[in-house]
Amino acid sequence: MTHEFKFEDLDNATYAVERAARRAEDAKAELDAIVGEGESVGGHVRVTTDVSGRVLSIRLNPRVMKRGSGDLADELMVAIRRAQDDSDAQRERLMSGVLDAADPSLDAFAGRSRRGFDGIVDAHSRAMEESEARLNEVIRRIEDDLA
Repeated sequence: MTHEFKFEDLDNATYAVERAARRAEDAKAELDAIVGEGESVGGHVRVTTDVSGRVLSIRLNPRVMKRGSGDLADELMVAIRRAQDDSDAQRERLMSGVLDAADPSLDAFAGRSRRGFDGIVDAHSRAMEESEARLNEVIRRIEDDLA
């Protein structure tokens, strides 16, 4: 199997890599902009988190201060978890979109290149086996002549 190298294939792969790099840069900016939002069951606590789940803000309705510390802690935990879940969901949607947009021409080029490389390796292996067989024949003749 032979594969004719075409500069056009390399150009197409290069463009595909450049497009993928731009998409990755755009995705990073979008990731950095993600803000998850969460609210407690009663709506008295609101929390925002960044893409990594770090708390950015906590807003307390003054009415929540009338509750006990345990209730306040529970409402905070619910709001924080909901905000983290929201930022996780946004990140997953973004990343699945980036992965779905992978350039098939790059995969095709990689496949053709791999098949071409495999063909070169196979041809080299056959040539080496033939050379080894010829060398063994020469050695056998020399040994026969010396005997």
